[in-house]
This record gives sequence, C-alpha cells and structure tokens, in this order.
Amino acid sequence: MFLNRKPRHILIVGGGPCGLAALRNLTERGDFEEVVLMERRKDVGGVWYLEDPPSPLPNPNKTPTPRNYWPSPAYPALIGNVLPEYLSFSGHPFPTLPSAQHPTHPQPYPTLAETHAYLKAFAAPYLEKGVIWLEREVVEVDEVEGAEGEGEDGREGKGWMVRVRDWRGGGHGEVTVERWDAVVIATAWYDFPVWPAIPGLAEAREAGMATHAQTWHGPGGFEEKRTLVIGNANSANDIVAQLKLLPSSTPSAPVYRSTRRPALRRFAFLPDKRVRDVPPVVRITITSAYGAGEDDKEDKDEEEKSERKLTIELRSGEILQGIDKVVLGTGYSAAAAPFVRALRDHSASSPPPSPSPSSSSSPSSSRPLPSSIPKSALKPLYPLTTAHTSPPRIPALYNHILYAPNPSLAFVGAVMSYTPFVLGDLVGWWLSLVWQGRIAIPATIGERLEGERGRVERVRGMRAGEENEEVEASSLLAYHILGKEEQGYARGLRGEILDAKETAWAASLPTWSDEEWARREGMYERKWEWLRREAAAAGGGGEFD
Repeated sequence: MFLNRKPRHILIVGGGPCGLAALRNLTERGDFEEVVLMERRKDVGGVWYLEDPPSPLPNPNKTPTPRNYWPSPAYPALIGNVLPEYLSFSGHPFPTLPSAQHPTHPQPYPTLAETHAYLKAFAAPYLEKGVIWLEREVVEVDEVEGAEGEGEDGREGKGWMVRVRDWRGGGHGEVTVERWDAVVIATAWYDFPVWPAIPGLAEAREAGMATHAQTWHGPGGFEEKRTLVIGNANSANDIVAQLKLLPSSTPSAPVYRSTRRPALRRFAFLPDKRVRDVPPVVRITITSAYGAGEDDKEDKDEEEKSERKLTIELRSGEILQGIDKVVLGTGYSAAAAPFVRALRDHSASSPPPSPSPSSSSSPSSSRPLPSSIPKSALKPLYPLTTAHTSPPRIPALYNHILYAPNPSLAFVGAVMSYTPFVLGDLVGWWLSLVWQGRIAIPATIGERLEGERGRVERVRGMRAGEENEEVEASSLLAYHILGKEEQGYARGLRGEILDAKETAWAASLPTWSDEEWARREGMYERKWEWLRREAAAAGGGGEFD
C-alpha cells in the first residue's frame, strides 16, 4: 500500500552524516512543505565534529548535569578506515586528498579534519537557507494519539509532540514544545558506550582510572603509565597504536591489549613488540599503599591517591600488577533511543514498564500542540527502547527504517554499516519516496513486522551457535549489524527507488553489485598495505622489531 497521508512538516533529529543526507533527500528529492534539521551541538558533522570541551571538563564517569556539551568519540589524530568514495553522498563526491597524491608515501584515507570539512561543505546551502537549527537539543519525541477509528494499520495519526531545549548563545536550555507531522531520528549510538560487566570496573571508573574510547583525545597524560586497553576493533586498535609510540612503551613495558577473540580482517593492526595481547579481564581491583579495599578513606591526600594502582585478573589466571589506566574500546549500544516514546509497549522479556506521563507544562512554541488534542486525552507513553528489549534493537521497524505501527516515525542510521555515508544516503532517499507515496509498504502492522521476526530468529541462532561456557558471542552478531546481508538489503532499497522511476538520480548511487562489493571489501586490505609501508618507512620492516 501507499501511505494515505503525506507529511507536510518533517523534523530531522541529528546533524551527522545520516541526518544531513536525509535533509538533502527530503528537501531536494521530495516535495514537502517544511523540512528542518535540529542539531544539539554548535556545528554539523556528528562524530566527525570535534569541539573543544568546556573547562573544567566534566567527569565522563559521572552522571552529567544538564549542559550544552556532548563529547565526540573522535580525536585529533584520527585517520579513517574508509576510502573517500565510500564517504561520499550521491552527486557530491569527496574532494581529492592531497595526502593521496604523495609520490612516495600516499595516504588514501581521509583525516578527521578532511571528513568534517566535506560534511560542512555539503551542509553549507542548508545552513544558509536556515533549515539547519544548531544548538537545539531534542529531549522528547512523543507519539500523539490519532483520532477515533484511525491508526489500526498505522497509516494515520496526529504526528509527534517534540520537546526541544534551546542552547543558543550560552543559554540555559529553555524548553519549547512543537508538533511535527513526521520525525526522522538520525542520532546514531555514540551517547551509549558499552561498559562490560567486569567486577571492579565500576569502582575503577569512579576513581577515574578506567575510561571509554568515547572520551579519548590522544595519549597525552599516559606518559610513563602502564595501560591496558580492552578490545581489538577500530577504536581499541587506534588507541593502542598511539600509546605504543610513547617513549615509555617498550617490549619490557608494553601496552596491554585484552581481547576475547582474533580481530576481523577489516580491523587492521600490525604485530608489535611494544604491544602484548592478553586474555579477557575477569576482575579489576584498586590497590594502594594501604592495600586493596582501603581506597575510600577520607583522610587520604592527593599524593597518596596518586599512588593507587590496578590489579588485573585475566581469564587465564595471570595477574597484571601495577596498572595505572584501563581504556575500553568496547563499542556502543546499538539500540538506544531513550527520548522516543510510543503509545505501544515494545519491551520484551520483562513486564511492561510504568507508563511515562506527558509533562503537565506546555511552554510557548512556534509549533505548539494543537488545541484539538487535549493533553488529558493522551494515552500512556512508553520508551520505544529499553534495557529489556531482546535482542537489543530499535523494535518494530520495517526495513530497519519505518516504525511499523506509525510510519511517520523513521530511523536513518539504525543499521550499523562500515560505510554509513553511502548507506545513509540510500536510506534517506528511499524514505523520501515512501513519504511521498511513491514506494509502497506492506498494508498491515503484522506484515511490516515479518522482517523483524525473521531477523530476530537469525540473530538469536547466530549467537547461540557461537556461545559456549567460556566465550560469549561477538558483539558484532547484533540485530542492526547486517554484515554480508547488507549488500542484499541495499540492493533491495535501490531496486525500489528505481521502480519509483527515479532513474535520473539513481545513476549517482552505488549499485551494490558483486564487483562493487568486492572492491569495497578490498579497501581493508589496502589499509594493511598502507600500515606495512608506514612501518617499513619507520624502520620496522613491516612490524616493530
């Protein structure tokens, strides 16, 4: 079926790559009355925008107080793992990299600054038009009940009530309430770092001795420190690669890297005698001159506190003594949108949570909730995602995009892709055509949820097949990480775009052919080759001797 009601006013939440692509595709490839993107930070770019933190820097391990600062997991020395052609939106190619033209040491991967500059250039026309609103933090997106007799097949409704904090000009986050016909969530996952359930880790975090890659800004402050990094995907490997270059890192005093299993080939990292791989961590204990368990004494001065160390117990039974810092490169929760609340409870494997009542206050707004929908008539609202959703995911999505009970809510960037720019561009284009009534979706909620049911069973089967008594399943076996299935998924979306007679625009899209897919997979081998050249140029002969 085609949607009966085309949204007139559309809000996009998030100004990263997926949000910017959605903005372009809804405005330039759609005919909607109003499309606005809200970004809570001072500039667009998402994780690729690295702003200076406030002073003093808030403790990342404490519950943050309301403030207009959200850290990016990026860091100044970041060099990507994706080639420019896969960091390009259709019709807007990535500029030629000067580093790629170097006669003897070509570096084909864009830096953080180059990638952010690309996104800034892409966003410039929309900033000039005033359809990107910076320093607006969306704190609630609440489904509004449809009129009687509407909504049984998810086709109708009264839109979404959105609460927004305005942080412009160093403001205090004044709240306004607006109603939008449709909402696109493009916020990704980087607000929700994964902290493994390791005994003692919480205490190490509280003491400031354990941090997450989310707040990594380089090896400064780690000189002369014995450091353990947990993880062996991109973030962990980048952190280890920087730490091993410190003068204090030697074969006799290595950087430790704790891993559960060998890394995938796409996570390139050369062997190095300054890095020692160790088994998984099973316990962390804070020790000091007072002995373990004495660190809460109030009479310790700062000098005594600085003598604290960590004792790390490994699964093998080995004990690492005298560790100063632990850095976790353990990824992010791939199913979190706590500010979105729906009329239906989608929690799994637990009793329904208590309904979250709507706020009784209604600050003035340029787009207030219409008087035809009194707040007293609103039904209870439930968080769309909870800790009880199993497997972890944004539940009830058709094609990982549309909220099945009410397709006026969409997620762009829910799929965790290694090439999110090109996939996010494709998803935003597909969404624009669906909301214009040019691509059909299944007629009933049940039919729209068939794909979710099948995906849930496949994920559970994959995880059960990998788990045993000693090794938990890989975090890469997740609902929104499609892996090899991404090619078929993208082909399907592209095919529906072509069926909608979008042939002129579609010529600029990747085809996701077997040849193109093989070329994409080959870029990880190119990263290995580049690392070997860099190591050889540094005198290591391909790895550190």
